[in-house]
Amino acid sequence: MSEQNFGLYLREVHAVISVSEGDFALLKKHTDFFTSNLEGFVKHFYDTIYDNEGPREIFREGERPAVEDTLRKWVLSLVEGHDDDEFWKKQYLIGLAHIRREVPNRYMLTMASRSREFFLQAMVSELGADEGVRLFLAFQHVVDATVALTTTLVDEGRKKGLLQATGWTPPLMRNMLKTVYADIARKIEAA
Repeated sequence: MSEQNFGLYLREVHAVISVSEGDFALLKKHTDFFTSNLEGFVKHFYDTIYDNEGPREIFREGERPAVEDTLRKWVLSLVEGHDDDEFWKKQYLIGLAHIRREVPNRYMLTMASRSREFFLQAMVSELGADEGVRLFLAFQHVVDATVALTTTLVDEGRKKGLLQATGWTPPLMRNMLKTVYADIARKIEAA
């Protein structure tokens, strides 16, 4: 994805999700909440992955402590971040790490959902409904924007790779994919 496309996608994500510096300020205000819940979250996150064969296969034997540390650093980066290009470029690089591991979008989306679920319960329980929901919405904005950028990066990378490998033009690829998707839909409807 080019720098120009990155800027375009970031603007689109901001417009749709309404992520703002106010979200980051609220996350920062509740740094103690995140640090006190960090270990429980990391355990929940990786227990979910390691208890499921598909996601578990992404990781190498003995790698769990290292990836748990990476997740801790990521959560703290959300709390310490700002709504600026530097933060979003770091999130973009995290997205590249997911691509190198060939993490399917379905795993990123489902784990983002499990992450939001974990934190929503903890936020409402510890901070009360009003402040807990306010903090959750800020967290959700930042996480959803991050996941939107990452899954876009995955999609764009796959398209670029397909174009390079086949020599197709973008219109030809779009038409081929429409045909494939229509065929898949027909098979599902017939099943």
